[in-house]
Amino acid sequence: MFMAQGCNLVLDSKDFHDIKSNLVKTTLSSQERATNRLNARKTLAQNLKKPKDLRNILLNKEHTDHAKLDTLLKVAMVGERTPRSELYKLSPALGQILKHHHNLPGMFQKVPSYRSKTAASMNHHYEVTATAKLTQMGEAGLKLKTLSGVNLAIGKTDQISFGYKQTSEPLVNGQRKGTYEPDLLIDKSHVGRAPIGIDMKFTKNANYNIPSKPLSEKLEQISTGILTGKLESFNFVTNAKFGNKTRSTINKANAKLVESYLDDEFNNDFKENYNKICSENNVDPKEIELSNNIEVLDQIVRSKDGEGFFGIAENVVFEG
Repeated sequence: MFMAQGCNLVLDSKDFHDIKSNLVKTTLSSQERATNRLNARKTLAQNLKKPKDLRNILLNKEHTDHAKLDTLLKVAMVGERTPRSELYKLSPALGQILKHHHNLPGMFQKVPSYRSKTAASMNHHYEVTATAKLTQMGEAGLKLKTLSGVNLAIGKTDQISFGYKQTSEPLVNGQRKGTYEPDLLIDKSHVGRAPIGIDMKFTKNANYNIPSKPLSEKLEQISTGILTGKLESFNFVTNAKFGNKTRSTINKANAKLVESYLDDEFNNDFKENYNKICSENNVDPKEIELSNNIEVLDQIVRSKDGEGFFGIAENVVFEG
């Protein structure tokens, strides 16, 4: 029986051998791999109950239990196309997250049904490393910049959770627009702000491209959440760059949000700011096509510090 010192990790040698086989054997069936992955995730979820002890083991390679915990984490997050170099970042990445964030709903097991009935737990290595990068930036008092020039980071006092599915609220016509699921949800309620949603995309290529039609549908669903105040903003994050079509689709969604704010008869502050920015750029506020004038659109998004809009962050890479 294996018991990690200071943690609740209980794993006999046979169970660990079976789990480890996911990394060294190529003859396992898909069912065997799924079972081993599930067991690794269950064991890690149990360990999250003692986050400080877990962090100490993950960051101390000399600890007698480090190698086993590191293996469990790799098995829990590995996919068929996961580069081996990314797996070696997982222990320091989770250790970085646990430095200030001890309650991590949805990391290895889905959140309770009373909080989100259709939620799923984290299932991709990049969700760990990208979250670590955002917490690392926040801890250092630094912020990533989205393409619009908006700051993005996770503060020490922010609550973070994974895999929530949220139902869009009805629009004026009473129609629902389905659900949307941010990979990461940053809770800002402690400072009186709505949560920030983040979708994380990893690729081994130079560009990450999201098919335009499903992306447009997803953006429409998320826009409803933004317009009804369920989200402050929603950001797409990648380790590489997003393709031009993906950028264009997101820019069009932001342009539609601008139209919604201009149509709001009570949103006079936004209208004044919009007219000011158009005037400064010598464009007619009634004639401009914002989806074709990204410079002006970015200025509008930046003037609101990204609140109420979509964001794009590229080259987000955790190096340890």
